[in-house]
Amino acid sequence: MSLPERKIRLKEHHPGQKWNAFSTEHQRAYSDATLEEGPFEVSTDSNGFIESALEEDGRTPTIIVLGDSVVENLFVQADLRLCRVMERSFTAAGNPMRVLNGGVSGATTLHTLHVITSKILNLKPKQVVIMNGVIDSDCIVDLDSYWTKHEWRDPFSYAYSPADMGQRGTIRPNTENRERLLRLAVTTLRAFHIEPMFATFHRRTSWGSDIVLQKAFREHQFAERMLLWDESMNAMRSVARAMRVPLFDVAKEFEGRSELLYDEIHMNARGSAEIGHWLAQRIINTPQKRAWLKLFRSRQSSISTVQTDF
Repeated sequence: MSLPERKIRLKEHHPGQKWNAFSTEHQRAYSDATLEEGPFEVSTDSNGFIESALEEDGRTPTIIVLGDSVVENLFVQADLRLCRVMERSFTAAGNPMRVLNGGVSGATTLHTLHVITSKILNLKPKQVVIMNGVIDSDCIVDLDSYWTKHEWRDPFSYAYSPADMGQRGTIRPNTENRERLLRLAVTTLRAFHIEPMFATFHRRTSWGSDIVLQKAFREHQFAERMLLWDESMNAMRSVARAMRVPLFDVAKEFEGRSELLYDEIHMNARGSAEIGHWLAQRIINTPQKRAWLKLFRSRQSSISTVQTDF
């Protein structure tokens, strides 16, 4: 007897939807007072990205930020989310960019690679920022790595319930597959003339003085979690160095700034404001970006001259 069909999972929001998200009582119990209940309005475009505030006009360049719930930034009001802040910062600096939010809770680097190959290549954005590693920190201690049957991380979706829904743990983290998948993402994007960029994620670090961490973890549990987060981010740093990918090291830049998070990893409104602005400024100041903006402005100037002469 054959089993029902399984499909490769595309981690995205349903396209063209609008809904209100609410934090749960459980989530608020393990967070600080900056996590509110909601509602938090969410709107997605025709490609399943959380919408930009700027209309597609065929002229304004697009950046797509990919990742997990850190990028998704769901429990912050729509206009205060990370990608909206980046968008306003680009405009304020005289470099308007549409920033599409491709964050989806539970996404691993393998899921991100699926999204890149399935829908991003054809959209031809100027840049893609991969800001992930939280969920990958579980994959690096799973004997099945990214091909686990765990309900969040499984690369397949099913018309039935797999018998094995758990995680088979290893003794020590192994980041080889994370590095391989990041390399594949970089090579694929560059082959289609899309510039890849990396960003690490912010996290709380001081269990002994942090009530939020003490509510969520025992001390040894948090030490183990910190090790996995660091291993996951170090894998990204290693690939960035080897392949000369611009890396925006949020974890190092905002070390110790727990007031920017409502729980151990998720940005509150203040966090998305500060980190979003910082990311936008760093993107503008990369050598590749400065060269591209110079070319873009030159072309826009030429178009304006032709229209005026006409």
